[in-house]
Amino acid sequence: MKNSFILFFLILGISQALEAQNFTDFIGYLNALPTTERQAKVDSFMNALDQTPVVETDYVSFVFQSTGSNIAVPGDFNGWNPNAAPLSKVSGTNLWYRTYAFDNAARLEYKIFEDGNWYLDMDNPYYAFGGFGANSELRMPDYLPPSEVITDFSIPSGTLLDTTFYSYNLSNSRQIKVYTPAGYESSSASYPTVLVHDGLEYVDIAEMPTVLDNLISVGLIEPVIALFVPPVNRTPEYANEDQADFTDFIIEEIYPWLDQRFRTKTSASDRAVIGSSLGGNISLWLGLTESETFGNIGAFSPYIEGDIRQLMNTGAVYAGKVYMNHGTYDHLNLIHESVDFAVPVMESKGYDHIYAEYPEGHSYYFWRAYLDDALIYFFQGTLSSLAEAKNSDLLVNLEVYPNPLSDSAWVEYTLSKQVESQLILFKSDGHLHKVLDYGNYAQGMYKKVITKSESDSVGTYVVVLFVNGVSVASRKVVFE
Repeated sequence: MKNSFILFFLILGISQALEAQNFTDFIGYLNALPTTERQAKVDSFMNALDQTPVVETDYVSFVFQSTGSNIAVPGDFNGWNPNAAPLSKVSGTNLWYRTYAFDNAARLEYKIFEDGNWYLDMDNPYYAFGGFGANSELRMPDYLPPSEVITDFSIPSGTLLDTTFYSYNLSNSRQIKVYTPAGYESSSASYPTVLVHDGLEYVDIAEMPTVLDNLISVGLIEPVIALFVPPVNRTPEYANEDQADFTDFIIEEIYPWLDQRFRTKTSASDRAVIGSSLGGNISLWLGLTESETFGNIGAFSPYIEGDIRQLMNTGAVYAGKVYMNHGTYDHLNLIHESVDFAVPVMESKGYDHIYAEYPEGHSYYFWRAYLDDALIYFFQGTLSSLAEAKNSDLLVNLEVYPNPLSDSAWVEYTLSKQVESQLILFKSDGHLHKVLDYGNYAQGMYKKVITKSESDSVGTYVVVLFVNGVSVASRKVVFE
């Protein structure tokens, strides 16, 4: 970004500002100008920026142009609380800004809050999905996106099977998914298993089947069967009054069915249970209370209830492995308290465990990036490193014309190699408006039309191109 500042000042021909090297210098320069001259400089500066926010080593400045009166940047780093993240306005302009100091390897999610409404940062090409739609994604300079979430069409892929499962213990039904690795149907081998809580989110958002395909294909883990089980009543099942019945559902119903229907290894060391947040709580509970069934526990940013703390404090040392992590910028104090309790206990009692802390928040895009660490720890394969990111040699181009549009517009994009791509139109608040295109496409140029319907509101939208599950380009689109 430093080059953007230098270019901006050169374009303006402002000799006294040529030494300005950062955003703070620019704000100082603006405030030194007569009020009537500031807006033109702001417009030129914003037009010169490649993208927002403005990232400078350990600092990031969120910038937003608005005629509103209450602008904020809620996100992972302030509890998603607009009142804790107000932006400052440069007098005489429509420029609002706030500068934070973050870890240089941080990946954080946020939105723009404007007079009571939540929006994506339209000039930021990076997006992350969660349970409440899309968020803008801040990537600090040393952040490395996980390569194992990228689909590789050159390797064999596993199979995902759907079924509806009725529980007699809980008197309810739920859709579950079972992943079998490539080669399962042609093999007679038996496989380890991993039970995944909040299972549908781990399929759709965390893209765990893709992670498994990639890790298995290069020999980082041995082939496994994954069982993705969603909750029906999440908090009661994972932490409260239905926890005992949910435990019986898993032990007495799910696993007997799985072992009968599929070729599974049945020793505790060949079974893992993983989950995040409250899913981490139920994973710890199942592992510690059913250690003859589960010999591996993955707890990502876990909440840990009192009964589990007592088990860890006074019970026998768990004979299996525990993988635990959490984010420095997690906005939930209960998560920090839980991890602060668990880690010293595991260390003092000699648990076989791995604990890691990363400069991230509380999100599936964080947890999916470290699935490989847990899975390799549980089911070590023959290799020890993953290939470089499979998007490293990808070149894309995305254009929208005419823009603004009154009736329709063309979206044109170019791919430099065969990929799985999605072209999605989002509303300004981050919620999906419509899927424009989806498929496995060869190298070439593609065109899709956006048609404005009578029900579409006037305003700003954003078109995002995803390649192999990763956002790689975006363009603002104005509906008139």
